[in-house]
Amino acid sequence: MMSAVSSLFAVAFAWLIGALLTGLLWPRRGEAALVLSVGAGVGLGVTSLIFFFASLVSANPFPVAFAAELLLSCSLLFLWLRKRRTLPPALVAPAQPARSWLGALVRWTFVAACALALFSTVAAWRVEPYGSWDGWALWNMKARFLYRGGSAGYSQMVQPPLTWTHPDYPLLVPASVARSWAYTGSDSPFATGLVATVFGVATLGLLVAGVHRLRNRLIALTGGLVLLGTPFFVRFSSNEHADIPVGFFMLAATVLLGIARDEGDRGVLFLAGLATGLAAWTKNEGLLFCVVLGLVFSTTQLVTKRWRNLPPLLGGLALALLPVLWFKFALAPPNDIMAGQHADGLAKLADWSRHQIILKAWWRDLPKFGEWYSLPFLVMLLHLLGPVRGWFDRRTVVTGAILLLMLAGYYTVYLLSPYDLAWHLDSSLVRLLMQVWPVAVFLWCLLAVRAGPAAAQTSPAESPAGSPPSGQSA
Repeated sequence: MMSAVSSLFAVAFAWLIGALLTGLLWPRRGEAALVLSVGAGVGLGVTSLIFFFASLVSANPFPVAFAAELLLSCSLLFLWLRKRRTLPPALVAPAQPARSWLGALVRWTFVAACALALFSTVAAWRVEPYGSWDGWALWNMKARFLYRGGSAGYSQMVQPPLTWTHPDYPLLVPASVARSWAYTGSDSPFATGLVATVFGVATLGLLVAGVHRLRNRLIALTGGLVLLGTPFFVRFSSNEHADIPVGFFMLAATVLLGIARDEGDRGVLFLAGLATGLAAWTKNEGLLFCVVLGLVFSTTQLVTKRWRNLPPLLGGLALALLPVLWFKFALAPPNDIMAGQHADGLAKLADWSRHQIILKAWWRDLPKFGEWYSLPFLVMLLHLLGPVRGWFDRRTVVTGAILLLMLAGYYTVYLLSPYDLAWHLDSSLVRLLMQVWPVAVFLWCLLAVRAGPAAAQTSPAESPAGSPPSGQSA
């Protein structure tokens, strides 16, 4: 019982730090759902970095990390209280359409889906309290090195007999688990499930709150139902797959870019950069996301000639990415995929047989990757049928470009893979698709409103009465 309470306190304290940091950078009051959703992942990411570096300098990292977290939280609270007095109120929402039976049905279905997902999450955790293969064989083993090994923990982690554990992998998940164990005083399985589940809850909350902010409540809840109706997402949310946390940070950066206005929301852009860097601290695919988001954002600034928006995003990105790059180049061994590249890399790109294998795997797995079958995708596609005018605003273009470039990056990695290609696809493609699935649902929500009758409504993010228009995304 005490271990569960201590784990809850550890995660809640990290959440508080993230919420204070997010609230400090947020431009308005009254958007608690967005601040809390973003703050959950940001808090766990920041505190995992603190704990990891504390483990490098001390044989007992908990006092060092706790002191740093306490100092950081007090500083953020002081700055937030000072800034809060001068923050403008939230944007005034336009008049909502009259309540209908459809809206009530969606709301209550969403509530029921949340309850069912919670039950399924607890059931999955009871079956696999230390997670699935990735959880207990990779992340929890590394967490034990950080928790029990002290300052020698990481050096033990990279010993040659453990090369199969991918010692170059980023450490947000194991450092977060080790930090919770340090608060608890034991390697409690409750802490592992709690850390993993918080990212799933935060992803759902961010999707619903973000779409509500940019479009309307009905499509926000519908998007939440799509995410909750993906069985893999619910099951992965408790069994410590790092694909859910990295998907959260990808979604967070994308949503924050959609919220950031052309003028004045530099704090939101800083948060978008921070979330992008934390994706790289979660999984190696996050490094690809850093490149993709940086390329898309820089291109939009080049087209619109708004270069003043670059420094805040790059500042947030550098704050989170520099420790990751130091870890990669100073501590971690070479990545196995990159180390396996030889002079035949260009030949692989031109090898049509490899393209065929990849395309067949995508054709096989894409329609049912979340333990779904084609019907939900068909319903989502039919919902988009309608006039395409208004689809191509800056938000949808930026989100679509990020999604397509990430998929193109995954495709290229498979082409260059030094492993048996069929095995590599079978063992990882579904999880890579799960990483970008929240972004895909977010894009669908943006397009669905543009394609349907709700496109005529004015969202709080556009031009509410009595408030200046927020413009398009940065």
